[in-house]
Order: sequence, then structure tokens, then C-alpha cells
Amino acid sequence: HNLPSDMVIVEKPPAEVDVKIRAPKRLIGQITPSNVHAVLDLRNARIDVQDYALNESMISIPPGAEVKEVRPSQVSLKLERTIQAMLEVEPTITGELQEGLGVVKIEVAPSQVLVRGPESKLKKNDTVRTTPIDITSFTQSQEVEANLILPNPDLRLASTQTAVRVKIVIQ
Repeated sequence: HNLPSDMVIVEKPPAEVDVKIRAPKRLIGQITPSNVHAVLDLRNARIDVQDYALNESMISIPPGAEVKEVRPSQVSLKLERTIQAMLEVEPTITGELQEGLGVVKIEVAPSQVLVRGPESKLKKNDTVRTTPIDITSFTQSQEVEANLILPNPDLRLASTQTAVRVKIVIQ
């Protein structure tokens, strides 16, 4: 919880921890993995720290039960700064036009999109590609919508836009 907005987790901790719980018999049947949670507060997290302690006070359990032990006693996770960058959009054109026709110009709108992600996953020369546009059946200029494909699965678009308009001018 409370991961700072300028950070992202790039190496996650284990999905499960073992918790020993003592509880009255009336509660035992109500205690399940769905209502027992380890809550790690990352409000004061730092990029240079990778190991975080887990203790009994971080375990959320039903009232009336008591945490006796938590294993492991620490978890490792790696945080990185989140950065943003404007990346060029490059259309992916497939197929070939009929003989005698040629592509004169390709325009993409918008030509750049704002991408957000971990500092190590966003490279200087990265580009955003479009889903393939097959021009085999085109006999005249066309404008099509194409979805965006980010250069790394750890990156996200900074806006809700997921597609661009690609205008293919044919002569």
C-alpha cells in the first residue's frame, strides 16, 4: 500500500507468506486466505532499499484472532523511479500494392504519444509501433485506425488513447 506515485515496483515480492494464527474454535472456520492479508506500507520506500521487514502487526486478520508467526520475516522488492517520455509512433505497413501503384506518403496522427514506466525500461531510441496495416487491397489513399504497441510490456500509455489514425497516400 501507499506506493509513492513517482515509483513503480519492477521486481515483486512473493505472492504468498505463511502465517500461523491462534484463534478461538468459533473463528477457525472463518479464517481463509481470502481474509488474511500481509500489508506492506511503502509510504517511506526508497529506491536504494530492497529488503522490507514483515511482522505480525502487518497481517490483517479477522477480529478475535492473533498472529503468532510470519514467514518469511522479510521480503525483497525492487523499486524504480517512474519517468515519462514522448515517443514517436511508427506505423507497421505490410503487404504490397498492385503493380503501378505506390505509397507516396504516410502520416500518423498523433505522431507521438506520452509513455510512462520504470526508468530502466524506457530507452532513448524507443518507438511505439502500430498493429500491422495490410495495404494489399488498397487501390487509393486510405485512412485507417491502428492500435498502439509499446516497446516494452512494463510501459504504459500516459493517456487513455490506445490508437492512432494512419493516412496512407497512394498514387
